[in-house]
Amino acid sequence: MKPDPDRTGFDEILRRVRTAVANPALAADRRLPGETRLAGETGFLGNALVARWQQEFRALSGHAYGPLTPAAAIGQARDLLVARGAHEVLAWDDEALPVPNLSQALAAVGIKTIHPQVNTDPAALDHVAVGITGASAGLADTGSIIVTSGAGRARSAALVPPVYLAFLPVRSIYPDLPTWMAQEGARLLPGTANLVIITGPSRTADIELTLIIGVHGPGEIHVILIDETAADDPIG
Repeated sequence: MKPDPDRTGFDEILRRVRTAVANPALAADRRLPGETRLAGETGFLGNALVARWQQEFRALSGHAYGPLTPAAAIGQARDLLVARGAHEVLAWDDEALPVPNLSQALAAVGIKTIHPQVNTDPAALDHVAVGITGASAGLADTGSIIVTSGAGRARSAALVPPVYLAFLPVRSIYPDLPTWMAQEGARLLPGTANLVIITGPSRTADIELTLIIGVHGPGEIHVILIDETAADDPIG
């Protein structure tokens, strides 16, 4: 019987994938200069974990800030929005964010915070240029963030506006997706309405490989890292 050419091509694709997965040049196997591991340790150590996430995220054209205290993180977000001339933002409820009283801080500089509800007409949100959420986790090997939606955590805030801003606690950065699933994800999933893994701005390419940014999601992503153990100062 003659070999099936379609099957032969499929087997070749699988062979290439298996070879690539074992390739030490992949992001998951790269090391930061001076990074070391303990015997039996599978994660990244100390500040190297945060630095690795920042390196991968910036390689995706993401904008990272911090780590900052919660109050300083609000100040950073406020300054970013003011510089952009934003008058409204689409955001999670304050209680769902890892920073205190964001709506109040933004209102003080004339920025209105919209908290979308389940029955909110998406068309009514088209004019809002910036979305703000928290992030449940960061994945250091790919520079991704995990955003879980639910009550008070509308997924539209992360997907609809062209500019997206997330607050990510550094304690929630994990080496990779399997580690997060084992340590935290399995606990969160039952109470999660939707989960999105965001890896850089939205990218789309047509058959001619013309890359377009921001067609099916935000074209610009900012993440403010938060160190919740650091001493806080009042918002200036």
